Amino acid sequence: MAKYDSDVSSTDPNGRTPVVEEVRVGPPLSLVGQNLRRSLVYTHLACIAISAYVPDDFPQPKGWQAGGLSVKHDGLMAPVHCAFQHQLTAFLALYNMLALNDWRSLSDRCLAMSSCQFAAWLDRIAKVGSIRG
Repeated sequence: MAKYDSDVSSTDPNGRTPVVEEVRVGPPLSLVGQNLRRSLVYTHLACIAISAYVPDDFPQPKGWQAGGLSVKHDGLMAPVHCAFQHQLTAFLALYNMLALNDWRSLSDRCLAMSSCQFAAWLDRIAKVGSIRG
């Protein structure tokens, strides 16, 4: 049975997210966590690279139907940043640490970290959190 808002204590690592007990058979969740961590590291690198190396006035390619939209921000950064946010949410959920996620602010703070700082932060989440519930 899921616990909802009023059932969850303020110290719950998953905050106000519904929580259910599940039994599963499949690859170990530690493997899922390792692959999700790697994906986050590479998506973090992509966000940083786009921000640093793609010029703001990057010309629109032929066939680009965006009109007044920015290739850098709307065509590249927005979808990669959105993917990063969703991966981050999944990673925190896997390690039962969703209460840390305030959606936009957390991803922006993570993207402000260097690659080494972000990797160390992910390691701390994996160490402090639990994939076993």
